Amino acid sequence: MITFASPDEYRESLGDLDHWWPHARAVLRRHGLTPTGEPRAAQGGSYPTILVGDLVVKLYGHAGAWRRAHTAELHAYEVLAGDAELAAPRLLASGEWEGWPYLVITRVPGTTWADAAMTPAELTSAAADLGAHIARLHALDPGPHIERFAGRPPLDFEAAHTRSAMPKRLVEQAAAFVADVAPDDPVFGNGDLFEGNILVAGGRVTGLIDWGDALVIDRHNELAKIHLSTFRCDTTLLRAFLNGANWPVADDFARRAMAMSLVRQAVGVAQHGGGFDNFHLIPRMFPVDDIATLDELAEAVFGL
Repeated sequence: MITFASPDEYRESLGDLDHWWPHARAVLRRHGLTPTGEPRAAQGGSYPTILVGDLVVKLYGHAGAWRRAHTAELHAYEVLAGDAELAAPRLLASGEWEGWPYLVITRVPGTTWADAAMTPAELTSAAADLGAHIARLHALDPGPHIERFAGRPPLDFEAAHTRSAMPKRLVEQAAAFVADVAPDDPVFGNGDLFEGNILVAGGRVTGLIDWGDALVIDRHNELAKIHLSTFRCDTTLLRAFLNGANWPVADDFARRAMAMSLVRQAVGVAQHGGGFDNFHLIPRMFPVDDIATLDELAEAVFGL
């Protein structure tokens, strides 16, 4: 069994290749997979992940809601198999090793959006291409195993948003604001497409990774990470994305996008704990002290 004496010991182990490579190598041997090249440990994730050649081994345990994350990611890859053109890893094997569930997936090429030095033209091209991939993603049949948002208990918006950068007066409006939007437009979505989970090359999207937060939820949920984090609220990129996705932009688009960003914050805190904050960039980019209502903030952030 793989065990740790404390959460701190586990966190310190995540980037330790010497610790995790023997386990990953044993998993690959079990499935007759022969890696090429030197292995390395992925940095910054919640679960130990080893990349070697064109293979990735990801193990789940110890941290947070690891059982839910493993189940979500496993079933997400089953759904993604329905579109061979979608830029996402493919599931090669799954199982359990020394008490830890694991997945073996293909490694997608490219550099993370965060690390890619893209020109303005490449950024716009990548945003449009991301939209095209999201359109394909949202068209997939999620099947019976992907968690449905509607099946969750009621969300505690105030508790979730007091842990965010949102001013208190806006936090107090969140529950009523979300309740007042139109009914959901549910699709299969990734839900965590921030700049570290989108890989690009030459102004094109080459990979969408990390499917542990996959849900069937309103399509606007995707914008919480894509626009607030990846695009850094750049409406030029948002327009390119929406055009690429052939997104159904209604008159209430800004309100729906803000509502689902509030929902994503509450879901994220439930999934990951108090360190999750969708809105960390908002006070740096908008005059929040002068914004009295969430309707005003929605128009400022998502207005087209």
